[in-house]
Amino acid sequence: MPRAAVIVGLGGIGKVVLMKIRRLIVEEYGSLFALPRIRFIHVDTCAIKGVEIGQDVNEIVLGQNIIFDDVERVELSKNLGGDPVSHDNVKLWYPENLPLKCNFTEGAGGVRPFGKLAFHYNVHEFRQTFNRAVVEATSAGNTDGFDVYIVCSLFGGTGSGTFLDVCYNARDELDNMQRNYKSLGFFIIGSENPDQTMQSNCYAALKELEYYTTKGILTTLKTNNTESSDALFDHFGEKAGEYRPFEARYPVSGASEIVSDLSPVDNCYLFGAVNSEEKSLNRASLEKQVARRIFFELMPGIGETMRAKRIDIEGKDAYYSPDRLLNRAKSFFATGVSTIEFPAPQIMNALASGFTAYCCQYALFIKARGFSDLKNDVEKFIRELGLTEKILKKDLEKQETGTVTDSINNDTNEWKRAIFNRITAKDFDEDGLLQEIRKVKDEALDRIKEGEDTKKSGVYVQTIRNNGANLWGKTEEKIESLIGSYVGDKEKGPKHTEGLVSLLLDRLHNEGAGFSEGKQSSERRVIDSKKKVDWRIERFRDDLYPKYRWELKKHADWLCEQELSFFMNMGKQRIFFGVAYDLITRAEDKLRALQSRLNRYKENLTNWQNMYLDNMFEVLDNLKNQMGDDQVNQGLMGIIRKMTKKDELSDSFKGFFKSLFEAYNIPIPVTDLDEEAEKILKSVCKGGLENALFRKVLTDPETFKSSVFTACRETFRAIESVNICDLLVQIDEAARRDIFSKKKKEAGWFLKVHTHDKTIDHVPGLFEMKWAGMSKANDIRTHPVWNDLTEYNADRARFNSLQEPYRMVFTSEMGVFCMRNIDLVKNYKETYDEYSSPCHVNKQINFPDIMPLDPRLMDIHLRAENAALMGRILGFLKEEEDPEDNYSKIYLHYSDQATSTMRNENLCREWKEVERTLRDVQAEKEIDKKMGDATCLEKLELEINKKAKSAKTRDDKEVLWLVTDKYLKERLSELKDEKHSFYQKDLGIIENFRKKFNLHAPGHERS
Repeated sequence: MPRAAVIVGLGGIGKVVLMKIRRLIVEEYGSLFALPRIRFIHVDTCAIKGVEIGQDVNEIVLGQNIIFDDVERVELSKNLGGDPVSHDNVKLWYPENLPLKCNFTEGAGGVRPFGKLAFHYNVHEFRQTFNRAVVEATSAGNTDGFDVYIVCSLFGGTGSGTFLDVCYNARDELDNMQRNYKSLGFFIIGSENPDQTMQSNCYAALKELEYYTTKGILTTLKTNNTESSDALFDHFGEKAGEYRPFEARYPVSGASEIVSDLSPVDNCYLFGAVNSEEKSLNRASLEKQVARRIFFELMPGIGETMRAKRIDIEGKDAYYSPDRLLNRAKSFFATGVSTIEFPAPQIMNALASGFTAYCCQYALFIKARGFSDLKNDVEKFIRELGLTEKILKKDLEKQETGTVTDSINNDTNEWKRAIFNRITAKDFDEDGLLQEIRKVKDEALDRIKEGEDTKKSGVYVQTIRNNGANLWGKTEEKIESLIGSYVGDKEKGPKHTEGLVSLLLDRLHNEGAGFSEGKQSSERRVIDSKKKVDWRIERFRDDLYPKYRWELKKHADWLCEQELSFFMNMGKQRIFFGVAYDLITRAEDKLRALQSRLNRYKENLTNWQNMYLDNMFEVLDNLKNQMGDDQVNQGLMGIIRKMTKKDELSDSFKGFFKSLFEAYNIPIPVTDLDEEAEKILKSVCKGGLENALFRKVLTDPETFKSSVFTACRETFRAIESVNICDLLVQIDEAARRDIFSKKKKEAGWFLKVHTHDKTIDHVPGLFEMKWAGMSKANDIRTHPVWNDLTEYNADRARFNSLQEPYRMVFTSEMGVFCMRNIDLVKNYKETYDEYSSPCHVNKQINFPDIMPLDPRLMDIHLRAENAALMGRILGFLKEEEDPEDNYSKIYLHYSDQATSTMRNENLCREWKEVERTLRDVQAEKEIDKKMGDATCLEKLELEINKKAKSAKTRDDKEVLWLVTDKYLKERLSELKDEKHSFYQKDLGIIENFRKKFNLHAPGHERS
């Protein structure tokens, strides 16, 4: 698994690079979710969420939207109401002559202070988003480390205006979270035709980047507190105290004040538009190059080797030592990458897309036979659902004991006994009897009373309604399950289900019509029966005499056993038919909803089928366009060209992958497409299809289709076993060497840097690394390829850094150079000097110029370095005590030409001041035109030359060679590392001296 990382992209270029990284992840791993430890943040003033005009990137890759979610975006155009430049913390840095005229929702308008201003008012949003991303990346399992990548162009207002604040806020947030991390900057500083504003922005940003990086290097040297780091720190001299820390005070409440002595990033990569091999890239290609470089660093194997290369360079003391001309940091990197590969991930994605389309087609079960007698199924379903009158009566009337009918019978019998007791009482009470009869009537009415609130309705109404509610919950599940079982039955499928649903609706409609009619009839009978109850009660009143007790008993019989019983049963029927009709209506609604969902099911699968089919051909078309006449993959191109959309999906797809696997001698993974499709669908649905398929497609469509795609991708993973070496050895040797030559040039570091500048201690063998990686380098099949690459990398073990056999990667890494060594910076400076608009984002600091004010300083500096060392070795520079103050000082011993006597000239107090003294005095004469006698540098050079030229015999030359050799041995003993920058510098000066005066070691001519 890759290391955990948060990748932050600033501005429009940053967004495109991040989206291209996301595309590479989807293409390589099948999904963004496959790498949960990689998180993205896009920071921009522009409010446009999607792809903008002119941006070379797609929003959809293999059916997946790679646009950033809201939680991945920091929109800087917010919180800028009122007068944002009036805040005291903004006035500290904001240019006084810059009016605020900017529509931030459209970007920073190419103005760096606008970009910084927008960030300052949205710093909380950035830190919250960044914190969340770090937590999510590091909580997704064990990690081998944590990296922060900050990516942008230094041409625009947003990228170049915010990158320093973003770098330092990311550092501060990680320090607060107590995370161990590495921060890396990937900054684009080259373009095809940068305009004046772009060049000026970039130059200003580079000045600030160099300044704060130098401050960070000084902090590192001071913190290390070793003899070596102290010596390097001393080389900065008085300049060390001139560098101020990065400071930021934000105009929003609660924002942390930042004061940092560190560099903006731990490692800084710069990208131009032309590489070291003169290969040019347009904007889109450069964005892709940066994206690929970051993507490969995220990958296991190759990423570890890339980091090891960087650590090798970073571990040398020259990385931290100052540029000896201007005392600036030279801890910058350039890099490049290219590949030769069989496009296994793309082919696997094409196969996965094609088979996903087939699985979607299979899930429609268009080959299902179905059944001719749907009517029997309908009747069976109606019975299973319990929606017939007979079943519903049983289910709706049931109580804990007995039924509602039983309760009615019990009630009428109880009422009859109560009335009989009144009639037969010794003391016949007419009023008491009438009161009892009215009570019975009221209780009967109350039991069948219907209200909107079931709890306030009669007890029989409550029973039937509650039974109905409980019954509907079960019925709804049964309907869903029954329809789902039909949809997921490969013998029936959606087509048969449609007919079933249609017939069910007809059947339920007829059933519902009967219940509706029954309800209306019951309502009429309730009214009629109530009238009879009232008539019977009137008869009671008319015959209310003790002598008519026998008549009253007959009235009681008729009232309870006939009129009230019929009245209550009709009330029960009315409630029953009402609830039953409601159940039927709800079942019809459910079926109609399922009918709509069934259409959506078919529509989803059809759309996905078409989408994934299009994805397959899009991937194949892209491969055809990208590879063109690629000799490595000519066989693959022949197979791809035979694919056509006109063919039946099963035929074209099966023919495609069969030809593909046979061509590369890989066992064919699928023999029966239907069986494999059913197997994949069952695995996604976690069991049988009958009930899960319909639900899964509708309730969780994104998970369903991505899971099917992932499973299909695994089915064809064997395509990754294609070994690129097997393909390369099949190519003519001369053609293969041409391919390697081309790829090596493409992999040159994408920044033209002149490293012949001796003041930066750049040693190509130490700080320029080229490496090629493959899998199984020791496999005998790779030997012909290995032989072609011997001159490129002599360490075969490093070839084993790739896990993927289908790819060979060429990379380059270069470090230890100054900003002024970058070719395009000189052109940017000329534009910057002519540009009138504000480019800097901190008026409190006068950032030093990147380029030396006068190119003659370089020559003077080198002369001073050479003379200081050789003068010390040859004894013309000595440390002696000053007779006037008894302090040790450095003296120059030289011959006065006018008097022919030896003179001593006091140069400085310490050895480390010698070079600067020689240089400064010479610069006053040559550049400042302060004419005078010979300078101390000129006197010293004259003595050195006289000494060297006086050695005319071989013995004299050998003696002089031994003097220089003695110094080198003593120096090596002191530094204990022949790769130490101090030793390398001295060795270079001495070797030039020996070559100039033809000095050789003793015995050289005889050997």
